[in-house]
Amino acid sequence: MDDDPQLLCTLVQQVLEGHTVDLAALQAAADALLTECHGGDEYLRAATRAMAGAAFALGAYGTDEALEDLRTAARGFTMILWLHQRHH
Repeated sequence: MDDDPQLLCTLVQQVLEGHTVDLAALQAAADALLTECHGGDEYLRAATRAMAGAAFALGAYGTDEALEDLRTAARGFTMILWLHQRHH
């Protein structure tokens, strides 16, 4: 992924800090990043898809489990992005 995922990174950081985030904005940022990027690191693409899915699930179900899934996806995205940036 060559595009700068700044908006998604900002929203992910807010999730990790325990702030309430706009789930539609989070899902849209992840979807936009996936749409704009062709090819690229499959692990980063998968982590981005996981963020979009977790945001959707939390919005749809609103359960504690869905919130924990979003936090897990955020941690995974952050780790994969760090590895991606380190190697590119």
